[in-house]
Amino acid sequence: MNHLIATQNLTPATLFKEGGADPIIEKIRQEVLAVDRDISTEEGRKNVASLAYKVARSKTLLDEMGKTFAADLKKQVKAIDNERLRIWNALEGLQKEVRAPLTDFEEKEKTRIGQHEANLNEITEAGAHALANWQSLPLDAMRDRLKELKAEREKDHEEFSARAEDVIDLACRQTEQAIAQREKYEAEQEELERLRKAEAERLQREREEKIKAEAAENARITAEAKAAADAKAAADKAEADRQAIEKQKREAEERERQAIADKKAVEEKAVADAAEATARAEAEKEAAVQAERDRAEAVKKAEAKAAAKREADHKHRASINNTAIKALVDAGIPEIHAQTAVVAIAIGQVPNVKISY
Repeated sequence: MNHLIATQNLTPATLFKEGGADPIIEKIRQEVLAVDRDISTEEGRKNVASLAYKVARSKTLLDEMGKTFAADLKKQVKAIDNERLRIWNALEGLQKEVRAPLTDFEEKEKTRIGQHEANLNEITEAGAHALANWQSLPLDAMRDRLKELKAEREKDHEEFSARAEDVIDLACRQTEQAIAQREKYEAEQEELERLRKAEAERLQREREEKIKAEAAENARITAEAKAAADAKAAADKAEADRQAIEKQKREAEERERQAIADKKAVEEKAVADAAEATARAEAEKEAAVQAERDRAEAVKKAEAKAAAKREADHKHRASINNTAIKALVDAGIPEIHAQTAVVAIAIGQVPNVKISY
């Protein structure tokens, strides 16, 4: 026999468990150590070589037994793994089948709740947006949005009803406050514009009346002065003629009639000159009135340009306010509080703090 063990008495399951090979190894060691291993003789050396060979063969035999046993175990493990996988897949499918109605319900609930949350967030943002941008939002748009917010009260918010009531009330109050601020602002602007126009019209009327009065007075004075001068000249000439007629009684009666005619012509010319002066004064008055109207039109255009500049300034302020709100939100302040703070600063309710525009 080329090995030192009896294989018919070995059970792989017993041999290859932890410590199971110790008795075999010990038995082989005792058999080996019991043999005389004298290498001083040829026969002794052959015995040692033969003994070492038998140990090697025993080692190979046990190793082959272990490999075969391991291969059988691997087949068993693979079969077990395959069966585990089959069981897993079957029960996994059954689990999904059983849970499918619950999963579908949970997905629908998730969608329903998400819609409620999105709607409440939109309502919250609507009120805050109106309050922060009342200077730039049209009044009609804010009023329409307020109607929509109030209509939300009639909807069924299910388990979110209590929260929805608070959110809708806050958004309505904020929107109403924004509308009130915008209405007050526009009313103030309309009143300022009305007063400005009324004052401009009053001053314009006063200037036109003054110009007309001055022109009429100047024309009257000029006409009276010219008439007086012409009358005096005529009187002087008539008196000279009369004295000449008295001194020259021998002049014919025809010359006296000519003097009378000359006097009449001078008087008529004086009247014509006065009428011409009056017409010229009236023309000058109309020219002065037209010049004042041109000046008033220029003032009106300048006021329109100033109004456009004020509107641009309002938009500029709204843009800076929105930038400030974003900065506060980025710093960790809730958006609604950030908007309230910026509005308070912008309207001067926070001492020692202001926004540079």
